[in-house]
Amino acid sequence: MKDLPPIPRARALALLMECEGDYLWSPELCREKRVPESWIDALLDVHESGFVHDGQTIYVDAPLGESSAGPGRQRITNQYAGVSDVKLAIAIARQFGLDVDRYQATSMTRRRVVHQIQQAIEEGE
Repeated sequence: MKDLPPIPRARALALLMECEGDYLWSPELCREKRVPESWIDALLDVHESGFVHDGQTIYVDAPLGESSAGPGRQRITNQYAGVSDVKLAIAIARQFGLDVDRYQATSMTRRRVVHQIQQAIEEGE
């Protein structure tokens, strides 16, 4: 990931607290949450669904009237262009100078990586 321009500390902390580790943010949602455009450009990826287990499957909100939508008005999609909230959390952590590689090496899940980053920043590491 290339060097990203710094964002104000308060904005970075607010964004980090919204990250959970399992979600893809659409470019529109990123803009709504005031993620800088240069960050969106750098972090945006096209993600592909896997179907071995549900955790690999990407769900999107279904348009009104779509009959194939399942519970919660979501449908499965094969590909989705978005920003992974774990990737966003990692970029924010790097801005704060955290050793992100350590968290990635010791965490079994994306959620745990994000939680460790949030905890480290809260504790002032």
